[in-house]
Amino acid sequence: MRYLGQDGLMILMAPVFSFLLGEHDENYHHKLRYMQRFLKRLIQDVGFEIGKILCFNGLLFLLAASVRLAGRFLLKQMDEMERMPSSFINLDLYTIFFNERFLLKRGGLPFGLSLLVIAKLPGVSLCLTFQVARRRKACPIKC
Repeated sequence: MRYLGQDGLMILMAPVFSFLLGEHDENYHHKLRYMQRFLKRLIQDVGFEIGKILCFNGLLFLLAASVRLAGRFLLKQMDEMERMPSSFINLDLYTIFFNERFLLKRGGLPFGLSLLVIAKLPGVSLCLTFQVARRRKACPIKC
């Protein structure tokens, strides 16, 4: 908390759904995949107030979950699938992910590959902080 200052806002992104934990997470140094209730309680226990908590990367959830679970149960070696996709596929995936911002403005989806948490210190106006972030084009979520 000392790094945020008195009017601090914390924006946290974390992987979600422990059943998806696997080699992909190891490659990106993720040690855990969180459940929303657990992460919310953890953040509140250290003194933050939750402004928003929602899942994102939901449009790619079924595809990614299918590939990861199939790789775990059907394939012994995922090296080929863990590599960076071709530039054409990567552009398609980026476009899907980028366009999910419209869903985030409306509250997101009930599932996704990651959680987005916006938390504040007690006594800080979340609406004012969101307005500042939106002016900087850093926050797509409305108060």
